[in-house]
This record gives sequence, structure tokens and C-alpha cells, in this order.
Amino acid sequence: MLKIRLNLRKVVAIAVCLAVSVTMFAQDIITLKDGTEIRASVLDVEGVDVKFKKFDNINGPSYLLAKSEIFMIKYADGTKDIFTSGQQTSTQQQRTVTTVQQQSTTVSQPVQTVQTRPAQWGVKGGLNGANGIINNEGTNSSIDGRTGLHVGALVEIPVSSKVGFQSELVYSMQGDGLKIDGETMMFKLDYINLPLMFKFYVGQQQRLSIDVGLQFGYMINGKVSALGVDVDFEDFFNFLGCEVNKFDVSLGLGMSYKLNNSFDLAWRANLGMTNVVETKGAEGEARNAVFQLGVAYRF
Repeated sequence: MLKIRLNLRKVVAIAVCLAVSVTMFAQDIITLKDGTEIRASVLDVEGVDVKFKKFDNINGPSYLLAKSEIFMIKYADGTKDIFTSGQQTSTQQQRTVTTVQQQSTTVSQPVQTVQTRPAQWGVKGGLNGANGIINNEGTNSSIDGRTGLHVGALVEIPVSSKVGFQSELVYSMQGDGLKIDGETMMFKLDYINLPLMFKFYVGQQQRLSIDVGLQFGYMINGKVSALGVDVDFEDFFNFLGCEVNKFDVSLGLGMSYKLNNSFDLAWRANLGMTNVVETKGAEGEARNAVFQLGVAYRF
């Protein structure tokens, strides 16, 4: 009855949007003697400790890290400070750094604290391009999709310095459309989705992530629209001898890019793994396929 086909033009258009250049922000890199790298904004290198802020929370508290734990600091301007047995040698004359604010937190075990990023909460929203592709063999018809919106909330919990786990709760407009002899039939499906995504950060600055996971959804509303009339989605397919499955499981694949410490740009494809409509005694598939382009704001 129904089968999945991807709309190549929509995929290409979304990928082009992600390729748009964004502003890059400089940062300092603190390399510890065990090889760990910390993205930071160094405030002060005087005394026996180095004072800094975490680069992914530049408005947060300051931290102290003993020079004896540090091998090298590479600054955003390309210069370096190398520490040997707590002594400092520099690629330029000794710098004087103005402290932006008084230290609000002193960590007794600075290395472990720096490596553990706090959980981040946020909101997200954007555009949907939905296709639950329809089999139109033997009819004078053409395939059309449904354009809609998604909006919701998220929380990202760090797993390691390069891996995060992001859980979301999202309202999503999904479905599909079909044109027969110039007349449009729209399948309007609204879902509450729970994406569970692992984010794998790549690159030294760790702004780009590859996102992989599963999405669980429940259909809260369904309509079939044709000739100016709306019919309940479940009643429509029950009349045709089919059963509607309101629960949905999808494979989520995508990528995100941190524009700055607050805003992310994200693209995701949610590919259905369960049938929306079960055809009794006949072969066929009616699975959700939703492509999303959106922005997230992190608190």
C-alpha cells in the first residue's frame, strides 16, 4: 500500500543550509601531562596555579589548576607556555592577564572537575519535511509531502569529553500527501516524540557532532483531508480494512553545529521502523520519514 521513498531535493536543500559558513570563536587549549586537553579561556598564569574559565561555559565560574599538572598551554594567538616541574617557559615575554571577575569556585580536584561538563537544558524548534511515501502504481497520481514544524525541549548529559547523551520531548507535524487527477489528499499526523540521541563530537574545537539514536513517538492527532473535507485518520483506514498503529519507532541520524555557547544548528532524519498503517492480509508499508532543520537554544 505504502512504502518509503526519500525526497532527494529536500535532503540536498537541507544539507546546503548546513554548509553555510558560521562565525568561529578562538580559544585556548590547556594540555595536561596525562594528555588530556581542556578547552578554556585562560585568565591568569601567575603564581603556582593557572586560573581559567571553561570555554563551553564562558559566563560560569573560574577554576584553578596547578601548574604541576600542566604540560602546555596553547593560546588562541598561536603562542605557547610550556611547564616543566611547575616552572614556566613562554614563547613570548611573560604576559599579564587582567582577571575578568573574582573566582567564585575553588576545586580541590581540578582535573576531574574540568573534565565533567554540567548537564545543559534548552529548547528547540524548526521545520519538518515529512514523507510517509505512498504507492501510486496504476493511478493518475503524484507524490507530495507535508511541510510542518517541530518544537520542544532538550537536556544533554555529558558521557565523556567527546560524547554526550541528549534526550528530547518534541511536538512534530508529520504525514504525507497525494495528488490524484489534480486533487490533493493530505495525511496530517501530529506526534509527541521522545528522541534519545548520542552525540559524538569531532574536531579539536568540538563544535560539530554526529548524532545517532532512536526516537519513540505517539500519534496524538490524525486527519485525512480531501476536497475540503477532514476525516479522522483512524476511521478512514479502518473503513478500508486496515489498522492504525499510533506508536512509532524511528531511527534518528543527523548532525549538529554549535554556533556559540547558546545556539546550535541541527539537521536530522527520522526514518520510521514501524508501520503507521497495517494492511490485513496484504503486503505494504506506511512508515514515517521526517527530515528536520532547526535551531536549539541552551540555557
